[in-house]
Amino acid sequence: MGIEYPLVITITEDKLKTIPVLWFCYITSLILTQDTSKLYEEDGNHVIYKKKVWKNMYITTYYSPEYVDISVVSLVPSTDNYIEENMDIINNIVLIRNDLFEDLIEEKLQNAEEALFKCEMTVDRLRALNKIIPENFPKDLYNILHTQLV
Repeated sequence: MGIEYPLVITITEDKLKTIPVLWFCYITSLILTQDTSKLYEEDGNHVIYKKKVWKNMYITTYYSPEYVDISVVSLVPSTDNYIEENMDIINNIVLIRNDLFEDLIEEKLQNAEEALFKCEMTVDRLRALNKIIPENFPKDLYNILHTQLV
């Protein structure tokens, strides 16, 4: 056998939704990635930080760097024919177990709930601050109080 290369597909989100295996992989990768909006540099290489699925038995609790080869990124969409030619490879992707995926979703929901709770607490504190501070209160002192409460 020769050298194996990763399958590279450039696809729109609408097209991605029509291929369930790829859509599930995409959603899972978003959830596993610490910050999907950032590409970091480590030792001169581009990396993302993500949790690992170990032998489909468990998911690491920490984020570790994974090398990203941006040289293979293309802005030219893959043709339907190219995608169809590679459907055997796509359909043989080993997906994360359902219970592990459900755990990931639960963790994300819990994180969202915690963030929402913090926002609600901040809003409540600001409302309370605005009720007790008169309108002609010096802005610089208000900002100090605001900083201490938030």
